[in-house]
Amino acid sequence: MFPLALVVLTAAVVTATASGTPSRRSSVLHFYENAGQRVFIDNAPKGRNPSVGDVFIYTNPVFTRHGGRVGSDRRVCTVVGPLVLACAGTLQLPNGQLMLQSLGTAAAGTSQAVVGGTGAFAGARGVLATHSTGTRTTIDITLQ
Repeated sequence: MFPLALVVLTAAVVTATASGTPSRRSSVLHFYENAGQRVFIDNAPKGRNPSVGDVFIYTNPVFTRHGGRVGSDRRVCTVVGPLVLACAGTLQLPNGQLMLQSLGTAAAGTSQAVVGGTGAFAGARGVLATHSTGTRTTIDITLQ
């Protein structure tokens, strides 16, 4: 069974205008994720601190706000400058996938661009914002 938020999203994202032309409305999804598997690749020059060219790879389980697991968040982030990461990822949900990209710092709260999707999220555009508190991260996705 799909979480209510995903069912509502499928029904609300695409609507028809008075002329019958499809248009997009904003929809917001709320999830959270816990820290999962993490891999750090320390490319040359090797050292104590991350440097340009180092890579972070992680897979986190994603849950509804009520605690039911609904998917996973998989990302690959490359260090491109002092404390700056370029990231690409996929948020896997029951109805499809959301493709994500960002360039920013390793701050606890960040925003990523939703640059596409599959399944119920085909053609998705929007913003995914996160806020971390310890091992739990809140995910708020606004789709246009």
